[in-house]
Amino acid sequence: MTESIQHDLLGYLLDALEPEERELVEMELERDPGLRDQLDTLRRGLLVLRDEACEPPAGLAARTCEFVARERQTIAARELQPLGTTSAERNGRLAEKKGAREPLGPSGRSWRPIDIAVALAVCVAGAALVFPWLHASRVNAQIAACANKLRDIGLALTGYSERHNALFPQVAESGNLATAGIYAPMLVDTGFLSNPRTVICPGSLLADQAAFRIPTLDEIRQAKADRLAELRRVMGGSYGYALGYRDENGKYKPTRNLYRERFALVSDVPADDLTSSTNHGRGGLNVLLEDGHVVYLRTCHLDGSSDDIFTNDLGQVAPGCHVNDAVIVRSDVSP
Repeated sequence: MTESIQHDLLGYLLDALEPEERELVEMELERDPGLRDQLDTLRRGLLVLRDEACEPPAGLAARTCEFVARERQTIAARELQPLGTTSAERNGRLAEKKGAREPLGPSGRSWRPIDIAVALAVCVAGAALVFPWLHASRVNAQIAACANKLRDIGLALTGYSERHNALFPQVAESGNLATAGIYAPMLVDTGFLSNPRTVICPGSLLADQAAFRIPTLDEIRQAKADRLAELRRVMGGSYGYALGYRDENGKYKPTRNLYRERFALVSDVPADDLTSSTNHGRGGLNVLLEDGHVVYLRTCHLDGSSDDIFTNDLGQVAPGCHVNDAVIVRSDVSP
Protein backbone atom coordinates (compact mmCIF):
# COMPACT_ATOMS: atom_id res chain seq x y z
CA MET A 1 0.00 0.00 0.00
CA THR A 2 1.50 3.37 -1.00
CA GLU A 3 1.67 6.16 1.53
CA SER A 4 -0.75 8.28 -0.53
CA ILE A 5 -3.41 5.56 -0.74
CA GLN A 6 -3.05 4.72 2.96
CA HIS A 7 -3.44 8.41 3.84
CA ASP A 8 -6.61 8.67 1.73
CA LEU A 9 -8.11 5.50 3.23
CA LEU A 10 -7.40 6.68 6.78
CA GLY A 11 -8.95 10.04 5.95
CA TYR A 12 -11.95 8.20 4.52
CA LEU A 13 -12.39 6.11 7.68
CA LEU A 14 -12.10 9.18 9.90
CA ASP A 15 -14.46 11.16 7.64
CA ALA A 16 -11.77 13.81 7.26
CA LEU A 17 -11.81 14.16 3.45
CA GLU A 18 -13.40 16.88 1.38
CA PRO A 19 -16.53 15.78 -0.54
CA GLU A 20 -14.63 15.60 -3.83
CA GLU A 21 -11.83 13.53 -2.28
CA ARG A 22 -14.32 11.20 -0.64
CA GLU A 23 -16.11 10.67 -3.94
CA LEU A 24 -12.83 9.73 -5.65
CA VAL A 25 -12.02 7.21 -2.90
CA GLU A 26 -15.49 5.64 -3.18
CA MET A 27 -15.06 5.30 -6.94
CA GLU A 28 -11.74 3.53 -6.43
CA LEU A 29 -13.29 1.26 -3.76
CA GLU A 30 -16.03 0.21 -6.17
CA ARG A 31 -13.48 -0.52 -8.89
CA ASP A 32 -10.74 -2.24 -6.87
CA PRO A 33 -11.61 -5.22 -4.58
CA GLY A 34 -8.05 -5.19 -3.24
CA LEU A 35 -8.49 -1.63 -2.05
CA ARG A 36 -11.67 -2.66 -0.21
CA ASP A 37 -9.65 -5.37 1.56
CA GLN A 38 -7.10 -2.75 2.59
CA LEU A 39 -9.91 -0.55 3.93
CA ASP A 40 -11.27 -3.46 6.01
CA THR A 41 -7.78 -4.11 7.39
CA LEU A 42 -7.36 -0.47 8.42
CA ARG A 43 -10.86 -0.43 9.93
CA ARG A 44 -10.08 -3.48 12.08
CA GLY A 45 -6.86 -1.84 13.19
CA LEU A 46 -8.77 1.21 14.40
CA LEU A 47 -11.36 -0.77 16.34
CA VAL A 48 -9.18 -0.68 19.47
CA LEU A 49 -9.66 3.09 19.51
CA ARG A 50 -13.31 3.18 18.46
CA ASP A 51 -15.61 2.36 21.32
CA GLU A 52 -14.08 3.13 24.69
CA ALA A 53 -10.78 4.49 25.87
CA CYS A 54 -8.52 2.05 27.71
CA GLU A 55 -7.44 3.89 30.82
CA PRO A 56 -3.92 3.02 32.10
CA PRO A 57 -3.91 1.10 35.39
CA ALA A 58 -3.52 3.23 38.50
CA GLY A 59 0.12 3.69 39.51
CA LEU A 60 1.46 2.31 36.23
CA ALA A 61 4.26 4.88 35.92
CA ALA A 62 5.50 4.35 39.49
CA ARG A 63 5.41 0.55 39.19
CA THR A 64 7.27 0.72 35.88
CA CYS A 65 10.07 2.82 37.41
CA GLU A 66 10.33 0.47 40.38
CA PHE A 67 10.52 -2.54 38.07
CA VAL A 68 13.29 -0.96 35.99
CA ALA A 69 15.25 -0.04 39.12
CA ARG A 70 15.01 -3.58 40.53
CA GLU A 71 16.02 -5.17 37.24
CA ARG A 72 18.98 -2.82 36.89
CA GLN A 73 20.26 -3.72 40.37
CA THR A 74 19.74 -7.46 39.82
CA ILE A 75 21.46 -7.59 36.45
CA ALA A 76 24.30 -5.31 37.60
CA ALA A 77 24.89 -7.58 40.62
CA ARG A 78 25.04 -10.67 38.41
CA GLU A 79 27.56 -9.02 36.11
CA LEU A 80 29.75 -8.04 39.07
CA GLN A 81 29.60 -11.45 40.81
CA PRO A 82 29.99 -14.30 38.32
CA LEU A 83 29.99 -17.81 39.72
CA GLY A 84 33.35 -19.32 40.57
CA THR A 85 35.16 -16.07 41.45
CA THR A 86 36.84 -15.32 44.77
CA SER A 87 36.05 -12.36 46.97
CA ALA A 88 39.28 -10.67 45.90
CA GLU A 89 38.48 -11.22 42.24
CA ARG A 90 35.00 -9.78 42.69
CA ASN A 91 36.43 -6.73 44.46
CA GLY A 92 38.91 -6.29 41.64
CA ARG A 93 36.19 -6.51 39.02
CA LEU A 94 34.14 -3.96 40.96
CA ALA A 95 37.07 -1.52 41.14
CA GLU A 96 37.74 -2.04 37.45
CA LYS A 97 34.13 -1.25 36.56
CA LYS A 98 34.10 1.85 38.77
CA GLY A 99 37.24 3.15 37.11
CA ALA A 100 36.12 2.38 33.59
CA ARG A 101 34.71 5.22 31.51
CA GLU A 102 31.71 4.50 29.30
CA PRO A 103 32.05 5.73 25.71
CA LEU A 104 30.02 8.84 24.92
CA GLY A 105 28.96 7.71 21.45
CA PRO A 106 27.85 4.42 19.83
CA SER A 107 30.32 1.65 20.58
CA GLY A 108 28.88 -1.09 18.36
CA ARG A 109 28.34 -3.46 21.31
CA SER A 110 25.12 -5.50 21.49
CA TRP A 111 22.26 -4.66 23.81
CA ARG A 112 22.48 -5.99 27.36
CA PRO A 113 19.45 -7.55 29.09
CA ILE A 114 18.98 -4.39 31.15
CA ASP A 115 18.80 -2.28 27.97
CA ILE A 116 16.07 -4.51 26.59
CA ALA A 117 14.17 -4.48 29.89
CA VAL A 118 14.24 -0.68 30.08
CA ALA A 119 13.18 -0.24 26.45
CA LEU A 120 10.34 -2.72 26.83
CA ALA A 121 9.08 -1.11 30.02
CA VAL A 122 9.15 2.35 28.43
CA CYS A 123 7.26 1.07 25.37
CA VAL A 124 4.56 -0.59 27.51
CA ALA A 125 4.10 2.45 29.71
CA GLY A 126 4.11 4.79 26.73
CA ALA A 127 1.51 2.78 24.84
CA ALA A 128 -0.81 2.67 27.85
CA LEU A 129 -0.57 6.44 28.20
CA VAL A 130 -0.75 7.34 24.51
CA PHE A 131 -3.66 5.15 23.37
CA PRO A 132 -6.26 6.89 25.60
CA TRP A 133 -4.96 10.25 24.38
CA LEU A 134 -5.29 9.14 20.76
CA HIS A 135 -8.81 7.88 21.41
CA ALA A 136 -9.86 11.11 23.13
CA SER A 137 -8.35 13.15 20.30
CA ARG A 138 -10.20 11.11 17.68
CA VAL A 139 -13.52 11.32 19.55
CA ASN A 140 -13.16 15.09 19.96
CA ALA A 141 -12.43 15.44 16.24
CA GLN A 142 -15.54 13.39 15.42
CA ILE A 143 -17.70 15.49 17.74
CA ALA A 144 -16.42 18.67 16.08
CA ALA A 145 -16.99 17.27 12.58
CA CYS A 146 -20.49 16.16 13.59
CA ALA A 147 -21.29 19.67 14.89
CA ASN A 148 -20.16 21.16 11.58
CA LYS A 149 -22.45 18.79 9.68
CA LEU A 150 -25.39 19.73 11.87
CA ARG A 151 -24.70 23.40 11.17
CA ASP A 152 -24.80 22.63 7.44
CA ILE A 153 -28.12 20.82 7.96
CA GLY A 154 -29.33 23.84 9.90
CA LEU A 155 -28.50 26.15 6.98
CA ALA A 156 -30.34 23.81 4.61
CA LEU A 157 -33.40 23.66 6.89
CA THR A 158 -33.44 27.45 7.30
CA GLY A 159 -33.22 27.91 3.54
CA TYR A 160 -36.06 25.43 3.06
CA SER A 161 -38.24 27.23 5.62
CA GLU A 162 -37.68 30.58 3.94
CA ARG A 163 -39.05 29.12 0.70
CA HIS A 164 -41.99 27.28 2.32
CA ASN A 165 -43.88 29.81 4.42
CA ALA A 166 -41.53 29.39 7.44
CA LEU A 167 -42.25 25.64 7.64
CA PHE A 168 -39.55 23.01 7.97
CA PRO A 169 -39.84 19.74 5.97
CA GLN A 170 -43.14 18.28 7.10
CA VAL A 171 -43.51 14.73 8.38
CA ALA A 172 -46.80 13.40 7.03
CA GLU A 173 -49.29 11.74 9.36
CA SER A 174 -49.88 8.77 7.07
CA GLY A 175 -48.59 7.17 3.88
CA ASN A 176 -45.07 6.38 2.72
CA LEU A 177 -43.77 9.83 3.64
CA ALA A 178 -44.95 9.53 7.25
CA THR A 179 -41.48 9.08 8.75
CA ALA A 180 -39.16 11.53 10.52
CA GLY A 181 -36.22 10.82 8.22
CA ILE A 182 -38.15 12.37 5.33
CA TYR A 183 -36.45 15.70 6.11
CA ALA A 184 -33.29 14.51 4.25
CA PRO A 185 -34.93 13.43 0.95
CA MET A 186 -36.99 16.64 0.97
CA LEU A 187 -33.88 18.78 1.41
CA VAL A 188 -32.17 16.91 -1.44
CA ASP A 189 -35.25 17.13 -3.67
CA THR A 190 -35.51 20.90 -3.21
CA GLY A 191 -31.78 21.46 -3.78
CA PHE A 192 -30.91 22.60 -0.27
CA LEU A 193 -28.72 19.55 0.46
CA SER A 194 -26.28 18.35 -2.21
CA ASN A 195 -23.97 15.95 -0.35
CA PRO A 196 -25.69 12.86 1.16
CA ARG A 197 -22.74 12.37 3.55
CA THR A 198 -23.81 15.55 5.36
CA VAL A 199 -26.38 13.47 7.28
CA ILE A 200 -23.72 10.94 8.40
CA CYS A 201 -22.11 11.53 11.79
CA PRO A 202 -18.44 10.38 11.73
CA GLY A 203 -18.97 8.86 15.19
CA SER A 204 -21.81 6.58 14.05
CA LEU A 205 -21.95 3.08 12.57
CA LEU A 206 -23.24 4.51 9.28
CA ALA A 207 -19.88 6.25 8.81
CA ASP A 208 -18.42 2.87 7.72
CA GLN A 209 -21.00 2.39 4.96
CA ALA A 210 -19.46 3.76 1.79
CA ALA A 211 -22.55 2.98 -0.26
CA PHE A 212 -24.93 5.11 1.81
CA ARG A 213 -27.25 7.37 -0.16
CA ILE A 214 -30.44 9.30 0.46
CA PRO A 215 -33.40 7.83 -1.49
CA THR A 216 -35.48 10.03 -3.76
CA LEU A 217 -39.05 10.98 -2.90
CA ASP A 218 -40.27 8.91 -5.85
CA GLU A 219 -38.45 5.82 -4.53
CA ILE A 220 -40.09 6.27 -1.16
CA ARG A 221 -43.56 6.78 -2.62
CA GLN A 222 -43.26 3.62 -4.73
CA ALA A 223 -41.60 1.39 -2.12
CA LYS A 224 -43.51 -1.56 -0.66
CA ALA A 225 -43.42 -3.35 2.70
CA ASP A 226 -39.85 -4.48 3.56
CA ARG A 227 -38.23 -2.08 1.11
CA LEU A 228 -40.17 0.84 2.56
CA ALA A 229 -39.16 -0.18 6.09
CA GLU A 230 -35.51 -0.31 5.03
CA LEU A 231 -35.64 3.12 3.40
CA ARG A 232 -37.35 4.65 6.42
CA ARG A 233 -34.72 3.22 8.75
CA VAL A 234 -31.73 4.87 7.03
CA MET A 235 -33.00 7.87 5.03
CA GLY A 236 -32.37 10.31 7.89
CA GLY A 237 -28.77 9.19 8.24
CA SER A 238 -27.19 9.33 11.71
CA TYR A 239 -29.55 12.02 12.98
CA GLY A 240 -33.00 12.30 14.51
CA TYR A 241 -35.50 14.97 13.44
CA ALA A 242 -38.20 16.81 15.34
CA LEU A 243 -41.79 15.77 14.80
CA GLY A 244 -44.44 18.44 14.77
CA TYR A 245 -46.97 18.94 17.57
CA ARG A 246 -50.70 18.63 18.24
CA ASP A 247 -52.68 21.77 18.99
CA GLU A 248 -55.37 22.10 21.63
CA ASN A 249 -57.84 20.41 19.27
CA GLY A 250 -55.55 17.44 18.67
CA LYS A 251 -54.73 18.48 15.11
CA TYR A 252 -51.22 17.60 13.95
CA LYS A 253 -49.11 20.62 12.98
CA PRO A 254 -45.67 20.73 11.32
CA THR A 255 -42.73 22.49 12.97
CA ARG A 256 -42.56 26.18 12.08
CA ASN A 257 -39.30 28.14 12.06
CA LEU A 258 -39.59 30.65 14.90
CA TYR A 259 -35.77 30.92 15.33
CA ARG A 260 -36.04 29.74 18.92
CA GLU A 261 -32.81 29.54 20.94
CA ARG A 262 -33.88 26.51 22.99
CA PHE A 263 -35.90 24.41 20.55
CA ALA A 264 -34.18 21.15 19.54
CA LEU A 265 -34.58 20.52 15.81
CA VAL A 266 -32.03 17.81 14.86
CA SER A 267 -29.65 15.74 16.98
CA ASP A 268 -27.52 12.63 17.05
CA VAL A 269 -29.96 9.72 16.74
CA PRO A 270 -31.65 8.72 20.03
CA ALA A 271 -30.55 5.44 21.62
CA ASP A 272 -33.15 2.74 22.31
CA ASP A 273 -33.32 3.72 26.00
CA LEU A 274 -33.82 7.42 25.04
CA THR A 275 -31.17 8.60 27.52
CA SER A 276 -28.49 9.62 25.02
CA SER A 277 -27.31 8.69 21.51
CA THR A 278 -25.54 5.66 20.09
CA ASN A 279 -23.23 8.04 18.23
CA HIS A 280 -19.91 9.03 19.85
CA GLY A 281 -19.80 5.90 22.01
CA ARG A 282 -22.82 7.11 24.03
CA GLY A 283 -20.61 9.73 25.65
CA GLY A 284 -22.91 12.58 24.61
CA LEU A 285 -24.74 14.08 21.66
CA ASN A 286 -24.76 17.13 19.43
CA VAL A 287 -28.04 19.01 19.12
CA LEU A 288 -28.96 21.55 16.44
CA LEU A 289 -31.23 24.24 17.85
CA GLU A 290 -33.75 26.13 15.76
CA ASP A 291 -31.74 29.36 15.72
CA GLY A 292 -28.90 27.48 13.98
CA HIS A 293 -26.34 26.94 16.73
CA VAL A 294 -25.20 23.53 17.96
CA VAL A 295 -24.71 22.41 21.56
CA TYR A 296 -23.09 19.25 22.94
CA LEU A 297 -25.01 17.54 25.75
CA ARG A 298 -24.19 14.69 28.11
CA THR A 299 -27.88 13.89 28.60
CA CYS A 300 -31.14 14.28 26.68
CA HIS A 301 -31.93 17.54 28.49
CA LEU A 302 -30.89 21.01 27.38
CA ASP A 303 -28.71 22.75 29.97
CA GLY A 304 -30.82 24.48 32.58
CA SER A 305 -34.00 22.73 31.44
CA SER A 306 -35.95 19.67 32.55
CA ASP A 307 -37.47 19.23 29.08
CA ASP A 308 -36.57 15.88 27.51
CA ILE A 309 -35.78 16.38 23.82
CA PHE A 310 -36.57 12.73 22.97
CA THR A 311 -40.10 12.60 24.44
CA ASN A 312 -43.01 14.99 24.71
CA ASP A 313 -44.34 16.49 27.92
CA LEU A 314 -46.29 13.27 28.57
CA GLY A 315 -43.14 11.16 28.29
CA GLN A 316 -44.19 9.74 24.90
CA VAL A 317 -42.26 9.28 21.65
CA ALA A 318 -44.96 11.21 19.78
CA PRO A 319 -45.67 14.71 18.47
CA GLY A 320 -45.24 17.52 20.98
CA CYS A 321 -48.07 18.54 23.27
CA HIS A 322 -47.76 22.21 22.24
CA VAL A 323 -45.84 24.41 19.85
CA ASN A 324 -42.73 24.64 22.09
CA ASP A 325 -42.61 20.92 22.99
CA ALA A 326 -39.75 19.60 20.80
CA VAL A 327 -39.57 15.83 20.26
CA ILE A 328 -36.64 14.42 18.24
CA VAL A 329 -37.16 10.89 17.00
CA ARG A 330 -35.34 8.29 14.87
CA SER A 331 -35.62 8.27 11.09
CA ASP A 332 -38.25 5.49 10.99
CA VAL A 333 -40.67 6.95 13.56
CA SER A 334 -44.07 8.23 12.38
CA PRO A 335 -46.28 10.87 14.07
